[in-house]
Amino acid sequence: MNTPLRLLAAGFALAAACAPLAAATKTAAADGNWTAAATWSPSGAPAAGDDVVIPAGIDVVYDSTSTAVLKTVKIRGTLQFRTTASTNLSVGVLTVGPDTVPGAPDAGALIVGQPGAPVPRGVTATIQLAALSGQNTSDHPALFNNGGRWVMQGASLANPWTRLTANAAAGATTVTVADSVSDWAVGDEVLVVASRNSKNNFADAPPSYRTSMTPESETRTITAINTSTKTLTLNSALTYSHSGYGGHYPE
Repeated sequence: MNTPLRLLAAGFALAAACAPLAAATKTAAADGNWTAAATWSPSGAPAAGDDVVIPAGIDVVYDSTSTAVLKTVKIRGTLQFRTTASTNLSVGVLTVGPDTVPGAPDAGALIVGQPGAPVPRGVTATIQLAALSGQNTSDHPALFNNGGRWVMQGASLANPWTRLTANAAAGATTVTVADSVSDWAVGDEVLVVASRNSKNNFADAPPSYRTSMTPESETRTITAINTSTKTLTLNSALTYSHSGYGGHYPE
């Protein structure tokens, strides 16, 4: 099930060492909103191509929907996404953590919703990693966690996952599930997991089921929901068959 959080990337990395960064062109000088000119030195919100640093002890609220791609963002303080409206951050390299001692009290934090204050339904928080001209595309774009703290919390669902109750054949555009989906919504994404590998039939052979050679899990978008029959209509036909029987029910 799709949460209101999105991470879009051509490349994604978690590393124990900090990524090399250029000298900052924008440094957060005071607590405040990302879009507020007074938050930054020199004055003015970050723009395309900037190298941005949020120093230790500084808390910035990300409140932008800009799709302009920043070169780098280094979080030594706190960058917390607003949860009252949708946001978008596009960046080549995003690094969370200090330059020296991982796990230090001022290690840096990226907060995109948190327990007690999640990103609610109807609101999206998007971090889009995008390579810029001149960056090495073999390891860029990237997100590095260098001993910092990264928290992401989307809206809760009564049943964030469920199981199929009948076979879903290749070509099917609907699936029937076991649990209530009354709080799922049209436009949500669902993952229909694999129930077989490329050599065997359905999941009557658990070892083979667990060692699939050809990934057959599929992501689809919900276009209609029948809550009484617990049937989901999908935006496109399934490419593979998914078993609703045999003792190893897919989700």
